[in-house]
Amino acid sequence: NDEDLALMEWVSVKDMAKIYEELNAKKKAETIWKELKKDLEKRKEEQKKKAQLQAIAEAENEEARKALEDELAAQEEAERAAEEKARRKKEKRERKRREAEELAAQEAAAAEAE
Repeated sequence: NDEDLALMEWVSVKDMAKIYEELNAKKKAETIWKELKKDLEKRKEEQKKKAQLQAIAEAENEEARKALEDELAAQEEAERAAEEKARRKKEKRERKRREAEELAAQEAAAAEAE
């Protein structure tokens, strides 16, 4: 049937060697197939579980990667905000310094005019 044919993708070289040995030992083909089918189904299920575990690990890695990216983005945003705050503070100091110089110049000019 189709299910049996689908299991054939799991047959290995070792399985084939075992089949030929058992046939040479006059073991019935039906018995050989039952044992092989059981082994192939087990192998298929093991591979399925392994693939599921791999998918879970990848999902966890993706979540960790995303969390790290989010954390880095937050750090970058905080750095940008701190740089902007420092820039505004520096501009304010410069503006006050210029205003103080202008005021001093005006006072000096007024004092000379008197």
